[in-house]
Amino acid sequence: MCYSTQQGKPKSELEKRFDAIAKMPEYLDEDDLQRYHINGFAKHLIKGGKKEAPHPIMLVLPQENRKFLVPLMWGLIPSWESGEDASEYYKKTIMYGSGLNATSEKLFSSQMYKDSALQRRCIVPVTGFFEPHTTPVKVKGKPFKVPFFLRGRIKRSSIWPGYTGLQMTAMLPLRF
Repeated sequence: MCYSTQQGKPKSELEKRFDAIAKMPEYLDEDDLQRYHINGFAKHLIKGGKKEAPHPIMLVLPQENRKFLVPLMWGLIPSWESGEDASEYYKKTIMYGSGLNATSEKLFSSQMYKDSALQRRCIVPVTGFFEPHTTPVKVKGKPFKVPFFLRGRIKRSSIWPGYTGLQMTAMLPLRF
C-alpha cells in the first residue's frame, strides 16, 4: 500500500491545470499544501505549526463541482462514527490503516467505502508517490524496505463521506 505521496505544484499551477479555483479556508496557507513528502499517517501542521490536523490535508477536485479545488484531509471516517474527534478514531484504527487507502476489490462491497464510492468521488492531484519495496536484507530481524519514488502526470482518485467541516478522504491509485 502507498501511504506516502508528493504534491509539489503551487496552488496557481493546479488552478490553471484543472481550470478550477482553489477554495482556501482561513486556517490554511497556500504553503501548507505544497510538500515533497506527505506521509498519510503523519499529523499535518498548519498556520506555521500553530494548529494541527490528524492527517495530511490536500487539495482535491470533487466530482460534484469540478470548478473548485477544495482541501480534504486524507483518511476516511465511516458514517457510523461521529467524526467529532478524528484523532481518537485514527488512534483506534491505526492497525487497520485508518481509512487512508481503499482497494478496488473492496470498494463496492465494504460498508465503509460503498456509499462514498457511488456518490462522492474526487481526484487528488499529486506529482508523485512513494511505493515501498521489500528487500531481502533484514534489519533487526525485520525486512528492510526501500521507498521507490514514482513521478509523472499522476492523479489519484478518492472518495469522501460528505461530512461538514474538515472533510476526510480515502485514496485509490488510478491505473492508466
